[in-house]
Amino acid sequence: MKILILEQTIELSELIGLYLSSLNSCEIVTATSDEDALAKLKQSGFQVFILNQKFTTDSLKSAYDYARDKSPETQIVLIGEGEAGVKANYVIQSSNLVHEIKSMVKAPFWRSISGKPADLPLPLSPYLVFRLGVCPADLFLKLGENNWVKLFHKGSPFGEEEKRKFEAKGLKEFYILTDDVKQAMGHFEDLLSALKATSTIEDAPLIADSNEFIWHAMKEHGFREEINRVAQEAIRQSLALVRKEPEVKKFIEKIFRPEHAWMVRHNLIITHVACAIASELGWISEQTFIKIATASMLHDMALPRLDQDEEIWMMSVQGERMREGLDKEMKDFLQHPIEGAQQIRRHKSIPPDTDKIILEHHEMPDGTGFPRALSASQISPLGAVFILSHAIATILIHEGDPAKWKMSTLKQKLVEERWQVGHFKKAWQAFEKTELFP
Repeated sequence: MKILILEQTIELSELIGLYLSSLNSCEIVTATSDEDALAKLKQSGFQVFILNQKFTTDSLKSAYDYARDKSPETQIVLIGEGEAGVKANYVIQSSNLVHEIKSMVKAPFWRSISGKPADLPLPLSPYLVFRLGVCPADLFLKLGENNWVKLFHKGSPFGEEEKRKFEAKGLKEFYILTDDVKQAMGHFEDLLSALKATSTIEDAPLIADSNEFIWHAMKEHGFREEINRVAQEAIRQSLALVRKEPEVKKFIEKIFRPEHAWMVRHNLIITHVACAIASELGWISEQTFIKIATASMLHDMALPRLDQDEEIWMMSVQGERMREGLDKEMKDFLQHPIEGAQQIRRHKSIPPDTDKIILEHHEMPDGTGFPRALSASQISPLGAVFILSHAIATILIHEGDPAKWKMSTLKQKLVEERWQVGHFKKAWQAFEKTELFP
């Protein structure tokens, strides 16, 4: 959206412009006079022309007259009531501009030209920006519902001092416009690629933050090609970290922060546990590990929402059958393995059989899983490893503090007897031999 602002003071024009750009993805242009505004209106099409009532009177209304009579696609927003006969699509009062602008962007005329609500749904960790050293996009802080403020401009340096000031205020995350995701992905792909030769366990928070950003971007935009490329690089780095820290408790302590999404922690624990089990089984090829890590990141990509109800997760781990007569959200949940597998098949860069792991990840040894209620003998060997690891990861997260995790407690909660069928039996035996816990 392109907006022209003509105010009687440049300072007020800039204030309005900055606030509007904090609410929507807008190109803001300011005019210094009636003549300047007229010239700009003639040169390039603007969706919105915001002007002070002063510029609708006497000899100062050339730009207003042009927008009204010769530029029908331009919406006129007037600051102040104006005189009789002055036409405007919307009027805001100068006494409380912030409040008035917040109301304006919810008005039908604004929504019709913006094409989307005033929202910035994609979170981005300050640590990721710090590692980049520069802001990959305009960075916003969420103050409340539809209430945002721009803190940093795209291209601004973001070093140790900026990071320290931001964290000192107790702030946890930035937000970026969804329109900027594609370009931001390019920055993170370069950053992750640069880690190949130099990464250490100290890079663990970067990998977790990258996984979280990819997850949010994927839910907002779908599994687009640029997201797929960054996801593949993040998967390779996740595997590198798993190899460098074989104890799952230490891995968790180093990689996660409390504000990380439940889903991100869940996915990375599955990667760690499943790779450990596969290694004990002698399945140590890079292709096998890539399949596991890819399925770990993407197995829930088709879920209908981000804020998953953890009771649903526990129901699936315990193998309780979810029956007909459920609401739409639960029915969508029951279908997400099928939809996720279908989405994966569209990308040739995803290793073969990854879709099968995703399709099977909620099946259970006793046939009470979903979506196909497969018996143990029908579930693939790698699928069995992944299903067991999925159950382990869910229980560990619910246990909370990693320092309290114990193998005996975990085995008791998993109910050892249920895993002694089909390919699950060997997966369980390999799990018991792992050194996940000291």
